Amino acid sequence: MLAASEFTLPRTGRILRNRTVLAAMTNKQSEDDGTLSDAEIEWLLMRARGGFGIVTTAATHVHPGGKSWDGERGVWGEHHIPRLTAPRSLIPSASYSTGVSGHQGHLLGGNRSQLV
Repeated sequence: MLAASEFTLPRTGRILRNRTVLAAMTNKQSEDDGTLSDAEIEWLLMRARGGFGIVTTAATHVHPGGKSWDGERGVWGEHHIPRLTAPRSLIPSASYSTGVSGHQGHLLGGNRSQLV
């Protein structure tokens, strides 16, 4: 099977335009609270428009105290959801899928006991 051929995910039946995957890359473009910035959304959209079947995001902290660097994306609060879903809603007809790369991280200049 060619990488450029449509591919059906076996468990979900979701059809992707192909098997190509954009690996998670750190781009340090998120806002201070971990929400996606306009620049980051555009960066992800350019990759989806470019033909990738799956677009994964950069490392994402899953706890407010787990931020490892400035510009790191977060997925620990409800306030993150609208910006996380924005890329998908801007290209509704595209046959690509998105994923988040979870990252336990460490505290940026903080105390690790806050993670317990």
